[in-house]
Amino acid sequence: MAGRAVSATLVCVGAAGALDEPRERMTASAKTAAAAISRVDNEVLLGRYLGDDAVMARETFQAARAVLRPELAGLPATRPRIWAT
Repeated sequence: MAGRAVSATLVCVGAAGALDEPRERMTASAKTAAAAISRVDNEVLLGRYLGDDAVMARETFQAARAVLRPELAGLPATRPRIWAT
């Protein structure tokens, strides 16, 4: 992990739409960490985070999810309940 303390992965299935906006939001949110999102298959997006701050990792994925959830599910961009624990 290149000396980094936090790694995280986001998998989104059914994401045939645009990749640019989630990528831009993740990159802007990550600041001092490495974050990327890429298309693995036509409908699968894979987001990755590598850094030292768990809060920043969460904020990075929240930024991507804020775009993906409304687009894919037609639902508001709320935080998953598990993130409140």
